[in-house]
Amino acid sequence: MIETDVSIHVEHISKWYPTTSDPVHAVQDVSLDFKPGEFVSILGPSGCGKSTLLMMLAGLIPATSGTVTIGSTEVTKPYTDLGIVFQNPVLLDWLDVMSNVMLQADIRNLDLKESEVRARYLLDMVDLDGFAERQPYELSGGM
Repeated sequence: MIETDVSIHVEHISKWYPTTSDPVHAVQDVSLDFKPGEFVSILGPSGCGKSTLLMMLAGLIPATSGTVTIGSTEVTKPYTDLGIVFQNPVLLDWLDVMSNVMLQADIRNLDLKESEVRARYLLDMVDLDGFAERQPYELSGGM
């Protein structure tokens, strides 16, 4: 099923974006350790780098410096065993909830029966197990 005995280690990670004048430092010299199965919230004001940090953890954007390690793997590209929920919903309107969750399995040619078991488990984890056949417009913003 889902591996929950993997730790995440963030060491001196920074991200800055070049501009026409001075670079914008979105994240500067952050070090964190997340224990296996630990629930963590990242809080801060708008623009402080929360989303940038999460995007680097998932390998969706590269760090300017520092490293992210998940288990024994250094993250240098999109890390497909880690999920991220974006601020804006990115569900495909023409697919029901289960089909949206199964999209990666379908694209990556994974075993669909095994992936459906995992998808149902994930929906159950976030209390959406009764909404698998619903369309995205039938969900509330929090769902």
